[in-house]
Amino acid sequence: MDVDLSTDIRLTDVLVNSILSGQAEVASGCRLLDESHVTRSAKREFISRSYNALLRTALGVTFEDAQCGFKAISANAAEFLLPRIQDNEWFFDTELLTLAQTYNLPTYIFPVRWVEDAGTTVDIPDTVRKDLVGIKRMRRELAASLI
Repeated sequence: MDVDLSTDIRLTDVLVNSILSGQAEVASGCRLLDESHVTRSAKREFISRSYNALLRTALGVTFEDAQCGFKAISANAAEFLLPRIQDNEWFFDTELLTLAQTYNLPTYIFPVRWVEDAGTTVDIPDTVRKDLVGIKRMRRELAASLI
């Protein structure tokens, strides 16, 4: 979960129950679904949509929102995926969902209520640079079947 608690905490039941019920091995909230209720600046909305479009083009992913921090994984998925994830910063979320898709793990994506924290301290240029490095690495690994 994002440290700024932007995602409505009342959705925790949906998140956790999708794992506990066996419906999914990975669950992720999505701010970009039509059913989601999101309050954020046009700048952040543009950056998010552009980033996710880049992921769909560069990595061939089908999920809509890599960086919504509202995620859960089963113990089995954690045991399998976590040792394969190389990034421990902002790209972690993208890598987690990309690997889950690559390995065909059942994934549940659901709409969230999300309100931007106006006091966020995310360094966007640094994050973009690191994300591009991560995308390049994953693209190379996917192409070489190293994942």
